[in-house]
Amino acid sequence: MNRPKNQKCRRRPDSQLAAYAATPELRITEFKKARTFFQAHPTQAYSRADLCDILNLPINHITRIVYDLSDADIIRVAGKRINPRSGIRVEVLQLRPENGQNNDAVEVNREEVGHE
Repeated sequence: MNRPKNQKCRRRPDSQLAAYAATPELRITEFKKARTFFQAHPTQAYSRADLCDILNLPINHITRIVYDLSDADIIRVAGKRINPRSGIRVEVLQLRPENGQNNDAVEVNREEVGHE
């Protein structure tokens, strides 16, 4: 690899490499935390700013989690409202009704079969 003479090869510190390696686990943990929160509050609708405050995560993590939950058909956009802090219209997110019903049906079927 040809590089200009004045440019040095920069190696990442081992601690930074370890942080990059832990990223997939962190994403899974945050995804599960958000999914569990929505399942615990199936009738409530929350904006991304509300989720930042409640889950104590930065907005960029919340945005990624919302995209992941939407792609997995776990949550939906329930509507829009005006954010009291910023005064702009924001989307509010809610657990999909069919998602909550399917989860309850699976638990009932497991009890009937004798599992758990």
